[in-house]
Amino acid sequence: MNSKNNLYLYFLAVFLIIVSSLCAEKNSEKLSFDFGITRIKKINLWPIVSYYESSDTTEVKVDLAFSLFRYNLDRKINRQYSHLIPIYWDNDAIEKRDFRLLSLYYPSFFRYIQDRENETTSWRFGEIAPQINLIKYTKSKDGSYLENNLLFLLWFENNYYSQSSHLVLFPALWIFRNPDFSTTTLLPFFSKGTYHHNRKSYEIISPLYWHFKSDDYDNKILFPLMWKLKNQDYSSLTVPPLFSYGKSPDGKQNHLMITPLFWKRNSLAINQNILFPLWWKKVEKHESKETSQLLTLSGYWQSSQGEYSQKGIFPIWWHSAKQSKTDYYKRNFILPTFYSSIEYSQKQISLFPFFSFGNNSEVGSKYFTLTPLYKHSSYQNGYSNRLFPVWWQKQLSFAGEEHYSNNIFPLYFSQKIPDYQKRIIFPIYWSFLQKNSRKFAILPLYFSNENKLSNYSLKMISPLYWKMRKDNSQMNILLPFWYLYS
Repeated sequence: MNSKNNLYLYFLAVFLIIVSSLCAEKNSEKLSFDFGITRIKKINLWPIVSYYESSDTTEVKVDLAFSLFRYNLDRKINRQYSHLIPIYWDNDAIEKRDFRLLSLYYPSFFRYIQDRENETTSWRFGEIAPQINLIKYTKSKDGSYLENNLLFLLWFENNYYSQSSHLVLFPALWIFRNPDFSTTTLLPFFSKGTYHHNRKSYEIISPLYWHFKSDDYDNKILFPLMWKLKNQDYSSLTVPPLFSYGKSPDGKQNHLMITPLFWKRNSLAINQNILFPLWWKKVEKHESKETSQLLTLSGYWQSSQGEYSQKGIFPIWWHSAKQSKTDYYKRNFILPTFYSSIEYSQKQISLFPFFSFGNNSEVGSKYFTLTPLYKHSSYQNGYSNRLFPVWWQKQLSFAGEEHYSNNIFPLYFSQKIPDYQKRIIFPIYWSFLQKNSRKFAILPLYFSNENKLSNYSLKMISPLYWKMRKDNSQMNILLPFWYLYS
């Protein structure tokens, strides 16, 4: 108890010193204290007490008990500040006053802000951080608004200057009013709005009723039973999935659908008729081109688009054709074997997988094929034959020169081109003839080789006789009796 009483006496002494210094003669400059008091207008016993007053009394600063209480006055800028933590904070200046009650600065139970420059006043309750509070009400010369930006549940604003207001009780109620539009929404069931300038409006009772209206259209939906749509170009009534009917004001466009049997649609661009499942017909017009489609239950179908057309009997026959200034062809498929094609000067007929014939009158060529063994081709400058895998024959002429080959595998091979000729009867007969050389053999008995450029020749009748000549030398051998070299 004695220590506690001593502490009380200590604070009482400090308090008396402060009071006596404040009540002393302000112009007295000789009075001084040795324990931190330098003069009557300046006391520094921080953190217990701190006091300062300028000589012209325009500035005063008081600080008590570790700055739990602070008071600042500056008459030059007309600013006064004080706080007593956690009771209040008050900052009053020319342009703005900011007052907090029951506050640690953040959070604050109550905060009052008066903005004298912008002529606005704000009351905030339960502020835990900047711009985050339970309730905020602001009033200005243009209007007022109320909002909750802690849980973002409530917003209200009424602006007299712009003649606009809104009320939001998140997430259910949304009301907006201004000169351009007015809307009311109660999620998730109801929404209604009006746009004043373009005279549009809507009304929704989700998900059953939808109504959209303007000078140009009037659409009503009773989901999922009825769609009634109307605009300047077309009006229709639909009762899904059974019935739909519509027409244009002039009657040039219309449609009728009785699901699932009958569909009819007529317009400037499309004419469509369907009798399910027997008949499908559609005609479309695009500028100078017309597109038509026809499909029947029997499998017959046809389609045309300008210069291009198709038709067939599914899945057996396909026919396609095109005739224009730049392109022309006709093609036919009869599954699984027949194909024919006519394209300008080219013609082709095929019977899969056995037979194919074609020609090109422009280049003077044609071919004939018996798959997979035989193929004959002819051209303006020659022909070719192939009997797989036994016979290959080809003859071509280039600038008056003939190129010819004939091979019967594996016995006979021949080739003839300018300055070269080859002929082989495997494995006995071998003949190679060039412009300046010649090789000839009848195996295994006879072999000859002659080269005019090197002035060389060799003849051999195996195994008895050899005759070889090169330049001015010559050798003759008749085994085992005669040998002559000169």
